[in-house]
Amino acid sequence: MVELVLMGVLNGILEGFGRHLLQRHILPQWEGHGAVIGAPDWYDRDQDNAICASAAASGELDGLERAKGRAEQSLQERIRRSIALAVADYQQQLQSPATQRIAVRFEDETALQQLIWRDGVWQNRLYQPRQRQTLVRLCIDTDRLQQVQRTRLLAIAEEELTQSERRALDELDRAVDDLPGSRSTNADPFSELQRQMERNF
Repeated sequence: MVELVLMGVLNGILEGFGRHLLQRHILPQWEGHGAVIGAPDWYDRDQDNAICASAAASGELDGLERAKGRAEQSLQERIRRSIALAVADYQQQLQSPATQRIAVRFEDETALQQLIWRDGVWQNRLYQPRQRQTLVRLCIDTDRLQQVQRTRLLAIAEEELTQSERRALDELDRAVDDLPGSRSTNADPFSELQRQMERNF
């Protein structure tokens, strides 16, 4: 059924997003990111159930603001690259105009800064007088991230399904229901798709 195919595509993208999110090799190399002399154990490490971005900058008060800006950029880029890789993994499955439109819009994540400002947590801040540098670590809960992206992907899918595509989906549902042994249902296909994805994620 069409909604099952669509559900498979959306589920595949979301699973890929969660998988790539945990791969640290996609992290960008910003100035101040990476090996830092005298860095504490928490620096440049994720937490349980959270991804993190660490950054360092010279100075104390002014260094704190620069380090925070670098950490925010790094975390945004990690999420953005995870989305792009998830869509790329599923590119061959994006054959219908609807799924292609959904993927393009999902990849164009423009609200990451607001997401990080709202849900990000500054777990660590440290000024090291000897090195004259400030170190910070910004983290965001992975379950929260996946919930936000699932909700966003479902909203995009609902907007991008044209009326003709919805009618075709309804007709296919009715045709399947008429087959011997098929169960009859009057449920909206997109609502069923949403329920299925909520159970999976």
